[in-house]
Amino acid sequence: MFMRLREYLSVGVVIVFLIVLSETKIKLGVDKFDQLSCAANLKQIYESLIATVDENPSIFRSNPSKPWYRLIDGLKQEDLRCPAKKNFNENKDSLYSDYAMNRVIYERLLKQQTFTEGYSRKILILDSDTDPTEFNLFPLTSPVFRHTDGCNILLLDGSVIWCDKDDFTDN
Repeated sequence: MFMRLREYLSVGVVIVFLIVLSETKIKLGVDKFDQLSCAANLKQIYESLIATVDENPSIFRSNPSKPWYRLIDGLKQEDLRCPAKKNFNENKDSLYSDYAMNRVIYERLLKQQTFTEGYSRKILILDSDTDPTEFNLFPLTSPVFRHTDGCNILLLDGSVIWCDKDDFTDN
């Protein structure tokens, strides 16, 4: 009788261990899916931004009081939301962004300036919180690390890269 109880107990321990292990793997899988979905959102934002600026180069200069994401044609709310940010207020404004645009790039867009070769690897947009100006521009204090201690960054050349939290310094 005691042997049977030990067998049941050991089987129970193994089952609990497998459940904990599978939940960890599921969590990692969800995090990776959110990270990839976020990268796809950034690519969509880039394509829409390029198309909008090609069609109307003075769009930002003509509308300086509007946030950048409201001026880009073809963006839907789901393109502007980071999938990893689960808690958001759906009663908010119809167009809200979890992504921040580089203030230097935004100012160049306002002035309708072109970007030289040296700008191709500059940060255009990153996964971040809204800044106090409500333009969703950065630099901010630091990016929000929603995806397992890192964030996606859209570069001016249209590529999306992953940066670990250790890639950011206080300098």
